[in-house]
Parts: sequence; structure tokens; C-alpha cells
Amino acid sequence: KDGMPPAAMASEEPDYTPLVQSATSREATSGQRGCPTCLKWCMTFVLIIVVIVAIQQLPLSVGLRTGLLAIVVWFLVTVVVPLLPVGPSSNTDSYTGGIFSFTVKGVDFTPFGYLRNLGKFADAASSKTNWVENLEEFFAGLATKEKPNVGFGPCPYTRMYYDYDKVKEQLQGIDAAINHGTMERTNELAMVLFNNLMWPEVGRFCLGFTNDEHAVVRPYLAKLFDDAQGERWNLTTLKEMMRAEFAAVDTIVEGDQPSGRMKTDLFSPAESKTWITQVVLRVLHKVALGYDLSKEQTIELSALQSLLLMPAACPGEIAQGLLMWKAIGQRTVEGKAKFMEIYKQEIPKRFPKDDWDEQKLTLTASAFLDAMLTAGGRSVPLGLDIIMGYLLMENEKKPAALVDVDFTDEANLQALVFEVCRLHAPVTTLPRWVTEDGGQTWQHEGICLHKAGYDPKKFERPTEMMLNRSQKDSIYWADFALADGKNAHPNSHACPGKQLSINMMVAFMKEYQAAGPWKLETPEIEMSYYGTKGFTLTKASGKASAGDV
Repeated sequence: KDGMPPAAMASEEPDYTPLVQSATSREATSGQRGCPTCLKWCMTFVLIIVVIVAIQQLPLSVGLRTGLLAIVVWFLVTVVVPLLPVGPSSNTDSYTGGIFSFTVKGVDFTPFGYLRNLGKFADAASSKTNWVENLEEFFAGLATKEKPNVGFGPCPYTRMYYDYDKVKEQLQGIDAAINHGTMERTNELAMVLFNNLMWPEVGRFCLGFTNDEHAVVRPYLAKLFDDAQGERWNLTTLKEMMRAEFAAVDTIVEGDQPSGRMKTDLFSPAESKTWITQVVLRVLHKVALGYDLSKEQTIELSALQSLLLMPAACPGEIAQGLLMWKAIGQRTVEGKAKFMEIYKQEIPKRFPKDDWDEQKLTLTASAFLDAMLTAGGRSVPLGLDIIMGYLLMENEKKPAALVDVDFTDEANLQALVFEVCRLHAPVTTLPRWVTEDGGQTWQHEGICLHKAGYDPKKFERPTEMMLNRSQKDSIYWADFALADGKNAHPNSHACPGKQLSINMMVAFMKEYQAAGPWKLETPEIEMSYYGTKGFTLTKASGKASAGDV
């Protein structure tokens, strides 16, 4: 199927298996994989015995037989056995497929048509010098000369829209699509599909909630974040929280973002260079829930951001395998469960007049945790890391638009926040599935927020940083996906914390300046699409000098 044109999808009779099932059907089928799982282990050990016996019967010298036996046993023990399932059996109900591929709504996702393209994107985005050009080349490679504003990929049968006006139109049409039953979302974050192993309580990632489930949690997420402005937070209170954070440190050590810190987060999370992430998580919990995270809780939650990604993004057969599950998956699920219990206690305190049954509370707690791990709790630190990186660069290397600009002016800081989010979109794509025949066939679509921000018809010199762009044209928080213009509308899909995220970044930068001067200990700031490669700052004593920032 990977080699077939996108138009062929509609003519095929799909073998439709949902990516995730409802909690009810999942409970009903959770035991069905017990026998096959046991059978896989039995068959593997039988195979090992058969291979050993067969090798012993070969007309070879003792040395050759021993060597061949060692190679075969090594392969079975290091490759086959680690892939044998030990994780929850219910996750295999999430989709049909094998170790390296799976099927969603009749579409096959394979190493050649899916993982290969994701690898190309990651390679382009992680370039330290020419990531802008590399990403432009990547997206152009998905399009055709006839339709340069429509990419076909990176997933099979995926139409990805680049044009700003088209993206805006699609975002505005989400409400109607939901009401007409022509749109669904599945376990996806940007261009990556997740299995459901990491969400045993609700069966899916929050961005893959059914439309009904989304309608339950969306109003609460809005009330916890942007709609709490004035009542629970404003720029002044955010500055006060940030001021306390800066007062407690003399050194800031910032390392790679979640994709680059897996080893440290896995083996020694207390040593991860994630101070900015920890600050953002503490402030978000204080604002949204009135809850004070302890140092240990903050470190653990920060580490979960990177630990979650690998097992969640793997095909379920790998994620529930012995190696992945025991090394990362089980620890991640158990860690998330701790915070789920905290949120299930704290959320009703924020909304004491509402009725909370177990299903509603679990859905809302899971969505809030996902926001901390994959949305605001991750994207705000990423934005701050990029902003800091640009401002810490030497003048000859930083974008010309930033040279000799007064960034103690909050208006300039806010303009920088918007421009950073345009150039480094926190979420590249809003994925969805659409149908025109009542769900018999489905088309995978990507509403590409990244490319919309680079549309030359809308943004002058789009690959360059400019601080005088209209903030009303912002599309990087999926801004136009507000049903009836309401953040708390059940069908709204724009970021529920846009204003909070902007104000947090401005407050952070203002308090960073107030706590200084700072001395940059890093010889050179390296920047990619994903952020800096890390930096170290120490509070400078005495009067500011030429080396202070």
C-alpha cells in the first residue's frame, strides 16, 4: 500500500481496525491476548531447542558447530527474546500489525512509508546550521510541481496542507466537521502515531480522544489555563512566581530537549539539565491547580516527558516486548499513575460545584497530565530555550532583527515570542482523519501549522526573523480552531493555554533580566529547529561587565 497513490485509498475496501477502542470494549477484550502471548513464549523456547538439536546433527566439526550454535543462540537471546511480549495484553487491541508496521483505518504504516519519512524530518530539523533550508526541502519533497502547497506524506495516504489560507479554513471548519461526523482524531502528536500502552486508565492519548471525550475535558482545560486569567493568574503574579525561582539559583544549566536527554532521564533524572522545564512545570501546577510540586516530583515529571516518547511511538508489539517494557514502559506507566492520583484529588477542589464521576475525573486527569508531558509543559520550556538561545548568541551570529533591540521592553519580548513560535512551531501539524462516505473509508490529513507560518503570501521573507509581524496572523497555537470563538467550547481544538504560555515566557524573561547580570559559560550557542544544544549561565557578582548577559 505504501507505493500506491493517495487517491487509491478511497477505492479500496479498508480493513478497518480502530487505533484505540473505547474503555468498554477494551475491558471486554483485554484477556483475549493471553493465550497468543503465552504461545509466543512457548514457541520461542521450542524453536531454541529445535535449532540446538538441528545444529548438533549437522555434519560439521565440533568447532564449527559450536560457533554456529553460539551465533544462533546470541541472535535469539539478544533479538528475539527482548521482543517477546510481557506488557499489558490489551494494547494489542489498539491496531492490527506486527513488529515494524501497523494498520489504522485501513492504512498501513510501515518502515518504508512512515518511519523513513519521520527519520528524514528529524534529520532535517536537528541540523545545527541550515535547518530552515533542510525543512523547506523536506516539505517540498512531499509535494508535486502541480500542487506545491499540498504534501503527500509523511504518513501513507496523508494529505498535508501548507497554504496559510487553506490551513486557516480547515482550522475554522473543525467544529462543523465534528458536528457532521466527518472528522475524527486518533492517537497522534504532530506527525507521530502513538500506541495506547502508556494510557491504561483511559485507553488513549488526549489528542486522540473521541469527539465525545474531548467535549468533556476541553472546557476544564480552558478553565484551568487561559480562562483563569485575572482570577488565578496575570502577568504580575507570573513574574512573582518566576522571581522566586530565579532567587533560588546561582547557576542555570540547560541541556538538550526531551529527545536528547533520554539516557540521563532513564538512569539519573536528578542530573538532567532541565531547570527551565522544571520551573515551567511548577508554575503550571501552581496556576492551574494551586498545587506545589516538590523537588522530587518535578524531577520525576520532567523525566517522564522523554521516557514517554519512545515506548508510546513504537508499534505495540515492540512497546510491550520484554526489553522496552521492562526498561522504560512499565516505569513510565507507574510514574504517570502517581500523578494521575494527585490530579484526581486536586481537580475536584478546583471545581467543587461540579459532579465528578470516575470516568469524567479520570479523563480530565489524564488530559491534564498529557498537557504537562507533551503540550504546554514541554512546548513552553522549548520556546524559552530557543528565546534564550537567540538572545545569548553573539551579535554577528544572531538574527539581524534582534541586534540592538531593547528586550527589557515587554512589547519586544512578546513580539519575539510570536516570531520564535512561527519559526519553531511548537506543534508542526494538527493531524486528523476525514470521511466523505459515512466512515466506510478515511483520509488522513495534516493541517501543517509549520508550513502555514512560512507561507510567503502571508509573511514577508518568511525564512527570516522579523519582529514587526502582525500577531493577529498567528496560527502556531492552531488559533483559528475555536468553535464560536470560545476557548471552552467542547469542539474547540486550539491550544487552551495560548495566552498563559505567552505570558509565562514574557514573565520568565523579565525575571531572568532582573536576577542578573549573568555570565555565559558556554563558548558557542548552537541552534536547531528543536532548540539549543544547551548552555550554562552563572550569576555575575558585582557590576556588569562586557561578558555579562
